[in-house]
Parts: sequence; C-alpha cells; structure tokens
Amino acid sequence: MNYTTIIYFILMMWGLGYSITSLFKLNKFNNNIEKNIMQLGIGLGTFPIFSIILNTIKIPLTWYIFLLLGFIIPLKDLYFYIREKDKEWKFKFNLKKINIAILIVFIIFFCHLFVYLKGSFVIEHLEDGDPLQHADVSQYIGEYKTYSLTKENKDELHYTEPYPPGFAIINGMLYQIDSDMKGILKFFNSFIISLGILFIFFFMAILLKSENKGIFGAFLLAVIPCYLSHFIFATSLAVTLFFPAFYALIRINEDKKWLYIAGIISASIFISQPIAAGVFGVMLGVYWLVGVILYKNIQKNILLSIIISIMLSCIFYVTAFIKFGFETFASKMGFYMFLAEHKEAASYGRYYGFINYLISPIQNLIDQPFGFGPLLFITLLVCLLFFALIIKQLYLSENKERSHWIIFSYIIFILTFLATQSNHFPYTFFPSRVWCYMAVASVLLVSMGVFIISDTLNIKKETKRMIFILLIFGILITSGVPKYIIQTMVWAPDYNLYPPVEKDGNIYSPEVAGYLWMEHNVPWKSNTMPLCNIDDRSSAAYNMGSQTEDKEIREFKRYIKGKTGEEIVNFARSKNYKYITLGLRCISKNILTSNEIQSILNDFNNLNIEAVYIDNNGMFIFKL
Repeated sequence: MNYTTIIYFILMMWGLGYSITSLFKLNKFNNNIEKNIMQLGIGLGTFPIFSIILNTIKIPLTWYIFLLLGFIIPLKDLYFYIREKDKEWKFKFNLKKINIAILIVFIIFFCHLFVYLKGSFVIEHLEDGDPLQHADVSQYIGEYKTYSLTKENKDELHYTEPYPPGFAIINGMLYQIDSDMKGILKFFNSFIISLGILFIFFFMAILLKSENKGIFGAFLLAVIPCYLSHFIFATSLAVTLFFPAFYALIRINEDKKWLYIAGIISASIFISQPIAAGVFGVMLGVYWLVGVILYKNIQKNILLSIIISIMLSCIFYVTAFIKFGFETFASKMGFYMFLAEHKEAASYGRYYGFINYLISPIQNLIDQPFGFGPLLFITLLVCLLFFALIIKQLYLSENKERSHWIIFSYIIFILTFLATQSNHFPYTFFPSRVWCYMAVASVLLVSMGVFIISDTLNIKKETKRMIFILLIFGILITSGVPKYIIQTMVWAPDYNLYPPVEKDGNIYSPEVAGYLWMEHNVPWKSNTMPLCNIDDRSSAAYNMGSQTEDKEIREFKRYIKGKTGEEIVNFARSKNYKYITLGLRCISKNILTSNEIQSILNDFNNLNIEAVYIDNNGMFIFKL
C-alpha cells in the first residue's frame, strides 16, 4: 500500500467535513487543531450517507468525484481569502495547556495505531471469512463504481445491498487509487479505529470542560480490552463514528445548527453496520428521553436530529427493502441471530460470568475481545455505585448537561450488560458483539466518575494527583498490557475456509501459502479462479482479480463435479481468468474426490497448462 491512499483519505474526509460545517456556518472551535480533527471526523461521518445519495441518483462512486465535491467550498474559500490583500496570514503557535493536552492525546493515538498496525501486519493473511468478504465486495464497488447488486447476486456479495455498505464503499474508493486491497483493509481499519481516540478526546474535553480530563477519556478508550479489536469489519467504522456524533449532540446546546451534523453522522452510522445501527438507535432514543425528563421539555432539537437521521438512512433502507423484499433483507441484516436457536452463530454460545468481566484473558476472541482488566472494572463498579447513590442530586443538579450524559451512559451500560447476558434469555441480543458498546458507556462513566468522586473527597491536591497517577499506571498494566498482547499476537487463518495440515511439526494452510505466493509473484488484479469456492473472495483477499458477481461463473463452480479439465480450462478462458487454483478444500469439503482431482490434473497436463505453484500437501496454481 502506498502513501497516496492515506493522503487521499485524509483530504477527502477533511474536505467533506469542512464543506458541511461551512454550509451550516459552524466554524466556532476552541482551536485550529480541534477544528481540523473534528472536520476530519465529521467528513468521515458524512461520507457514507453522501455516497448513498450519489449512488441513488446514479452518480458513479469514483474517487475523484468525492474529492471534487469535497473541495468545492474549501477552494472557493481559499480563493476569496487570497483576494483579500489587506488580510495577512499569520501563523501562531502558543504552548498552552491545550497544546500540551493535544500533544499527549496524539501520542496516545500514535501508540494505539502502532499496536493495531503491528497486529494487523504481523500476519500476512486476512484472519477470517469476514475480512475476505469485505475484500471481495470492496473490489466490486471499486471496479463497478456502485454498491448496487442485481437480485441474482444478492447472496454472493454479502457486505453490500441490502446490507449497509458504508465501510465497503470507503475501501472501494481507496482501491481505485491503490490495488493493494489487503493492505488497504489492514491499514485503514486500524487507522479508523485509532481516530476514535482523537474524536473522544475533543468530545470529553467539552463535556468535562477540561482538556486534561479529556485525555483520561482518550486513554481509557485506548487501553480498554473489550473495545474494538483490529479485526476487519464494518463495526470499526460504525462505532468510531459514535464520537463525532456525540460531539455534535453536545454542541447543539451552543448552536442548534449542530443538530444537522448530528443527524447526518447518525444516518451514516445507521447505514454502516446493522448491530451498530440498532445500538446507536437505542442510544439516541435514551439520550432524547433522558433530556426530556431532565429539562422538562420536548427536546425538539435532539428530536429533529433523530428524525433527520432516520429520513436520510431510509434513502438506503427503503430502496433496498423494495428491491429485495423482506426475506433477503432480513437474512442479510442478520435478524435470525435474535432467535435462541441461533445462540451459537450470534455469540459462540457463550455465557459470561463475573471473571469474564474482571479479567481480559490473553486467549480471547479476535473479532470482539471481552473483559475490562481488574483495576478498570473495580473503578467502574465504584463509579456505578457512586452515581446510584447520588441519582437524586444528578436529577436536581444545575449542571444538567453533565447529569444528562451520566444518566444516559448509566442506562446504556445496563442495557449492554444485559445484552452480554442474553444467552440466558428466550431471545439473544448478540452477547459477544455488544462488548464494544458496553466499553463506550464504561469509558464515559469512568471518565466522569473519577473526577466527580475526587472532587467530592476532601483530600489534598497532591494526594489526588498521586492517586490518579497510580490509577493510570495500574489500568495501563492490568488492561493495557493484556490488550497489547491480544492485539499483536499471531491470528491463524480461517481453517474452516483453508484446511490446515501438519508439516515438520508445524500447522499451516497450503492454500493460504499458495495465495501468498501469488501475491508476491503474480501481477495484482490477475483474474484468479478458485475452483472449489463458489465465490472468488480468496482471490480478492490476496490482491488478485475477483469475478464473484458473475452468476454464470458461480453456477459453473457450483456444479464442478463431473467436469473435465478441458471444460474447466475452456470456460475459465472464456471468462478471462488468468489463473486457476486447486486446493485441499476440494477434498475436505467433499466437493471433489482424490480421483476426480487427479483426472483434472492429468487433463491440465495434456493441455500443456503450466503449473506455476505446486504444494503436494494441497495447493496447485495453474497459469492459463
């Protein structure tokens, strides 16, 4: 992956954020760093719903259209700025507390990014079936410049229509610039997650009215083990956008026009990932309801923001529902996972006990780790107890903004905690997938609770500072270290997709080894036909060309049994395939017998089809 994609991503998202805040004349920020970082976040929160609108009106989703539309207003403003000759541009830099605070939070951001990139790139493969499918659908969007599917392709490209495609569209745009799909997925998934640290800092700085206190919130998000892992899926984008949305919601009290920004970002969350959409929808409802009770009015600005988000997201959902119908819509959105008989699919059938919250074990789940770490969890329990004891004071407090967020976070924590226990219920609520949302609520509660409790205690300032330093150090050791180990260990490939074998005492997948060889020795984007996979996701995941969208190819491979090597070669050439792979999966999944494979290999040999890679343990690659 080259640096062009990073520059493009930052420019595109910043340009969209600058444009949308300028349109609503929202240019008041505490400093230029906050302004530019939050415009980046607002742009990231604008991109998904903006791309839905463009696709709906049949405008191709191409990288230069987004860049052009995102920079119309910035370039216009720059032009008029330059024309004002009497205005001199002055650059000022003052090392105040805010600058020191921002410097510290950037150090946290880069440390977090380093850890996640280390974990992502310590393995050469993509770690599971989900990232492979994201590679496939992102390549499709990048090539065809749309996320739309025909009805016949609805089941093969999973992470797009009617599944919300926000995350895939971003990767598809980047793929148009750089064909290193695997590198794009690995880097930008980690980069987007890490950006959340910057976004929560500026949100917490406003909420707690202190940049120094905002650092604590950013630190907690960075070290809490049960927040997002570097596993590649759409949740990374959706949950990261929670913080720009929170930022916009809290600033509605300053300027009601922020409700439009909150509505736009919320809509993007709704069309980025189904579970995140549901959880955030509940969050918005709770936030509005708590505001109604505290302020004793209808909270019309928040309500209007929610209505805007629903209306915008319906551009996608209503269209998809009409196009595909309820059955396909419900299947791709994962509605079946609510049913008790699908507990295994929804959460690996796990039942979480006290120890699972207290400790974050090194042997953890790769897609969603669980556990807080002892000191952080105990601190959370203290804050929960403290807030429960002062609930009346919170209700009567003059600082209603702070009370609003405390009560909101408390309710969300209770709901998400119950969701982690829902395998005990008749209906399950994705127990293993809601830990990251519980982590968000926990970070908010602890960030506010620690400072409120410390202000309540009548102890010396120096003592408070020492306790706080010890608390940070203790959380870093008991939560941060396990998180570092979990996120940087070697994750095995999906052995269900790529059967493993033992060689010289080591376990490896011959197919993964073969695809890695292709990535390093074959021109990228070369159309590659995995003979015993219905789709071509394995090709896309290792930077080869995929044609999963072609129904005729899928049907040919679906009924591969009984076909001769000559038939396979002729068909592959007619579909412009350059390579054919034949792996151990053919036998392990009972797709072909050993004799049938040998017959195909003999046919290939008689046709003089070159075998460019041979692993007798279970992988052959042929060049057409």
